[in-house]
Amino acid sequence: MLQSTTKILSLSQLLILLVLFYSFDSFINIEIAVISALLVTLASMHSYHSLVQRKLHDKEGVSEDLFEKIDDPYDLYGEDIDEKKELRDVIKEQKIALKKERKTIKNVALSSPAIFSPWRIGSYAMLVFGFLALQNNSLLYLPLYLPSLAVGVILGYSVGRVIFLKEYS
Repeated sequence: MLQSTTKILSLSQLLILLVLFYSFDSFINIEIAVISALLVTLASMHSYHSLVQRKLHDKEGVSEDLFEKIDDPYDLYGEDIDEKKELRDVIKEQKIALKKERKTIKNVALSSPAIFSPWRIGSYAMLVFGFLALQNNSLLYLPLYLPSLAVGVILGYSVGRVIFLKEYS
């Protein structure tokens, strides 16, 4: 696990370092974009991984009817089908059921540790401050910066997959 992560990061940094021979401005754009996007992706994966692990540990959200709800969310294949119901009554029942399932403040509060994780806030701050530092020093070159963000996200996903999804691979 650690070896493949180290190989991925070392190879990417070596390729970015080669850009330094071309231009310092290009190097600094690519380096800041890749590192900040990598950290944002890893922080997001970490916070959601810990949220899922905590919910699994607490057995919250796990119900017996979960597979039933996924397979047949509108109860089309239910056994208690009453074909004599009018369309208006069926629509009213479905609206009531949908209102019960809406996101509540409680659901948002339960997922807020993943949203407001210090790792995520810090990584987004680094992304913003890196962008502003490049802009203020007249070093920002968007045709290099934006694709480098995509490279950082791809690297972050591949490294995060090795780190956080090791039991599933």
